[in-house]
Amino acid sequence: MAVPDTNTFSLQDVVNEFTESIDDLVHCVSNASTSGYNSSYYSSPATSLLEFRDYEEPVSLTSFSSSTGGKNQSSVCSFGSVNQTYYHDGSSATPIVGDTVYSDSAGTTPLAENNYKLNALGSYHIEDAGVGNSATGVVDSLDPC
Repeated sequence: MAVPDTNTFSLQDVVNEFTESIDDLVHCVSNASTSGYNSSYYSSPATSLLEFRDYEEPVSLTSFSSSTGGKNQSSVCSFGSVNQTYYHDGSSATPIVGDTVYSDSAGTTPLAENNYKLNALGSYHIEDAGVGNSATGVVDSLDPC
C-alpha cells in the first residue's frame, strides 16, 4: 500500500513501504525506486520526507498461464485450456501456497476465491477473504488433477 497522499504521514509510513529492513530516511532514499515516486512531489534526488508523499514501491510479479476460476477443484481439472495470464508475487515460475495472485501486471487486482487449473497435473485454490471482505488472492492449497 502506498504512503498516504497527504502531508501528515510519518517516517514509519515510508519505512513500511519497503520489504527490506530499513529504519531511517537515508536508507529509504537510497533504496527507493524512482518509478515509485509521485512526480508531483519528487525531485531527484529526494532530500526530504515529504518527497515520499504517495510513494509506492513497485511490485515485482511473475506472469504465468492458468484457467478461469471454478467453484470446485474437480471441475477446473476438466477445463480444456489454461488460456488466462495471471501474475504472482512468488519466486517460482508458478504460484505456491502463500503467494498472492493478481489478474493484472500492476498487482492491484487480486484473484477472487476460486479454484484455478494450473496445468494438466494440478490446480490451486485462492482462499476465502471472509464475509464482507475483498479478495485476498492468496493461494492456500495446491491440488493434483
